[in-house]
Amino acid sequence: MAIRYSVTTAHKTELSERAAKIAPIKTVIPAPEHQVRNRPGRKPSTKSKHLLTLRLDPDIIEYFRSTGEGWQTRMNDALRKAMEP
Repeated sequence: MAIRYSVTTAHKTELSERAAKIAPIKTVIPAPEHQVRNRPGRKPSTKSKHLLTLRLDPDIIEYFRSTGEGWQTRMNDALRKAMEP
């Protein structure tokens, strides 16, 4: 038969105080080298962009995708050009 222990408020307070004194693991053990090096990917842009769901005709999407990598940027440029007076 298992023995049950009751935890009093004093015990909880003591445990909380002890836990607060424990240093985060990142400050005690350095990260492995493979996590420290630069991560691959695009650098953050200085101009923020917004994620948007947009419905377009299939032939428009097919046209821009057929132009290869960077098609979304080209589509953005085409929309920007359409804004010009």
